[in-house]
Amino acid sequence: MLKTELCSLAVFRQLLDDKVVSALADYLESLKNADTDCSVSAYGEFVSRLYSVNGGNTAAQAVNAVCDSFYDMFSSIEDEMMKQ
Repeated sequence: MLKTELCSLAVFRQLLDDKVVSALADYLESLKNADTDCSVSAYGEFVSRLYSVNGGNTAAQAVNAVCDSFYDMFSSIEDEMMKQ
């Protein structure tokens, strides 16, 4: 369910490019398979990326990723407005 919700992002589509969010999506996708080794590996990758970015703080990761996405979105809008 969460994987489907991640894939349905529209306004914050750039969040899917975030390394941690991407690893989370891969982990969630791996749960569909019966391959425990694959799921354990994907979970390890997700946690490793989470700790390398924000010391394991999922709330900080979410806030930072959303803020980065907002910044990128508004920067693009500003660039387009300056061209006119």
